[in-house]
Amino acid sequence: MRAKRVGDQLVFHAGNGEWYNQQHDKRWDPGEDAADIPPARWHVELETVLAAQDTTPSVVVIDTTEMDWLVGQDLGFLVRIGKRLAPGRLKVVATTRVVRAVSGLSLDSSFELSSSLADALEDQGGD
Repeated sequence: MRAKRVGDQLVFHAGNGEWYNQQHDKRWDPGEDAADIPPARWHVELETVLAAQDTTPSVVVIDTTEMDWLVGQDLGFLVRIGKRLAPGRLKVVATTRVVRAVSGLSLDSSFELSSSLADALEDQGGD
């Protein structure tokens, strides 16, 4: 299962993400015209999981540690989710390399970054 409740928190494991071979908001395949990038599968699955919750979780923890990198599309999605939730209610767990890179982007008003799932859960008294 990719999502589970841990106490009053929702933990979502995003998997290994998706790779697009062109930056920005377009995808390109040799021999074809550029096309809009569809939402990443994990974005759609997280939205579905959030919509299916009977009660709103106190914190949503998204584990992206299987991903090599978070691309602009992923960061934009996380900012949008963070703005929908109350401040401090979205935590993103990523590799140390991603945490170092993203922490310089001043996105901490949208979500909190951590390199440890245990630490992200411990901050709220979970696990």
